[in-house]
Amino acid sequence: MNSLPSSPSVALVGRQNVGKSSIFNRLTRTKSALVADFPGLTRDYRVGHCSIRNQILNIIDTGGFSKNSKDFLSDKVNEKTLQLINLVNYVILVVDAKEGLTHADELIFKQILKLNVNFSIFLNKSENRSSNELVYEFSELTIKPFYIVSALHNIGIHEAIEDVLFKTSFNSPQPIQVEKDYYKVIFFGKPNVGKSTLLNRILGYERVIESDQPGTTREDLEAEIIRNNITYKLVDTAGVRRKSKVKDGIEKLSALRTIHTLDKSHIIILILDASENLSFQDLRLFSNISKSNVPFLIVATKIDKISNESKLKFKQEIERKIRFQSLRPIIFLSGKKGLGISKLFKALESLAGSLEKKIKTSEINNLLFDAIEKHPPPMIRNRRPKPRYAHIIKVPNVKIVIYGNQVEILPEDYKRYLSNYFREHLQLHNHPLSLIFKGKENPFSNKKNILSNRQIQKRKRLLRYTKKKRKQPN
Repeated sequence: MNSLPSSPSVALVGRQNVGKSSIFNRLTRTKSALVADFPGLTRDYRVGHCSIRNQILNIIDTGGFSKNSKDFLSDKVNEKTLQLINLVNYVILVVDAKEGLTHADELIFKQILKLNVNFSIFLNKSENRSSNELVYEFSELTIKPFYIVSALHNIGIHEAIEDVLFKTSFNSPQPIQVEKDYYKVIFFGKPNVGKSTLLNRILGYERVIESDQPGTTREDLEAEIIRNNITYKLVDTAGVRRKSKVKDGIEKLSALRTIHTLDKSHIIILILDASENLSFQDLRLFSNISKSNVPFLIVATKIDKISNESKLKFKQEIERKIRFQSLRPIIFLSGKKGLGISKLFKALESLAGSLEKKIKTSEINNLLFDAIEKHPPPMIRNRRPKPRYAHIIKVPNVKIVIYGNQVEILPEDYKRYLSNYFREHLQLHNHPLSLIFKGKENPFSNKKNILSNRQIQKRKRLLRYTKKKRKQPN
């Protein structure tokens, strides 16, 4: 496991479902950690920041200790939590005051004692119990400082952490620093396509628990890495399956959160399994990315399991099923073997550079005129639409507005031609690009025709004449 941030770090540990994630959300003033009345929800650690008196403290939410030695995931969670305890400055053992002191709490307490680390105890879910009652019941643990708190009602948590921070003898906290610029990169895909394996390979250590079991990753897990002086915040997300296959409410919540995360990223990496055929769900995920309007890359993993011929067929299948994908490069790699990682970062570096690219209005208009000269718009109802002027209204997720006569009735294939022309010449192969067409408005379209008195009298005479004419016999 890699080292943690330089600022003092406090780890929240304890059994499953005692409220560690709820305390984490209260301290960090976020909703980053998933919270549910469901044991074993958190499986990996999450780092957040708590600001106290203009000073910063790293708060780490860990997976819950489990006694199930037959479960591979439980063993991995226990192992990672114990590793974290040895790395942090302080440990907070969270217990369930509502449930009372359990044998599992005692075992965890004794295990932490053996590690010789500074720690205290939070008696969570204490809202319906008296202090004297709790002191008596948890008297076996009173050799260490303990605090009576309630994450549900936000009682005593910040006071307790302030006491931990300023009345214990570990390194003094660091002043809050301005967060450096970074590119947030989302790993997005179905379960078991290799997202976690790829992230761990890039980082060079096991940041995320890997398993063949679908749904191992339930929360967004972040890690920073610097390549060529560019900082990337890599985010491993929960795999998104078809709705019909999702039976677990927790998995459904994780999937919804993953989709919501897309809009908050700078770059999305859609990860596909090259050893399998392109599925309907892969196409649905591609559709989700398109709606997010965020630049993206397509990565095909597990190439160590396929031949060059299969690789070519997979590439052709993507280009056939995903419209205009031929304009974007597909990166083939293996997270397990470490193949193609340099190609991925080369593409990320190029995409990061294009995010900062400035596009001038004059450049847009020159490209528009060139495109029209090479391929004029077709005749529609004996008229030819005339695009006259264009300007860009959003960068890097590019939106170009094109003005002119009858441009709103341009056929879809010509609009796609213009879109591809802009994309190719502006080198925006991995960027969302949308065109907005605005025709010349009729200035009198919304105005009522007001008649003069003379016109009104003339109309009345005409109506009388018409009626009289109708009454006359033929």
